[in-house]
Amino acid sequence: MAYTDTSAFCLQTDVEGLVQRGVFTANTKPTAQQVLDWMARYAGEIESTIAAVGSSYTVSARNNPFPGSPSPAVARLKMLCESANALGAASQVVAMHSVLGGSGSTDAATEMFERYTKLLEELVVAASNSVASAALVSRTDTTDLAFLTNTEF
Repeated sequence: MAYTDTSAFCLQTDVEGLVQRGVFTANTKPTAQQVLDWMARYAGEIESTIAAVGSSYTVSARNNPFPGSPSPAVARLKMLCESANALGAASQVVAMHSVLGGSGSTDAATEMFERYTKLLEELVVAASNSVASAALVSRTDTTDLAFLTNTEF
């Protein structure tokens, strides 16, 4: 399956910025399609990581997977998803392919992948926080609401 730029949390330009070797096209090594494929694969891993803690943000809603005016917790989750996605894809691009006629660097790829795995850990916490804050804000059932003594309005 050929993935598109709507199959990931990040943009191809994010990966290009991390790799720092220019724009990926149909004629570069790796090709733009190969970069998009790696982006989509890491987006899937990110989705399942945050879904495991109850987050419902998915790439299938890529045109706007996060609200336009997110809460601080959701804004952090969005930033972490984008960063992790770009780092994961960039680590594979650098490790697996020569870039624009040069060769990839395993040290740089390893360092990027380690940063990606640390971001996955932060994503679990951020996704948990965004789910918890959404539950607090969206609760409308007041049947079991109790006030402390000396509560004034």
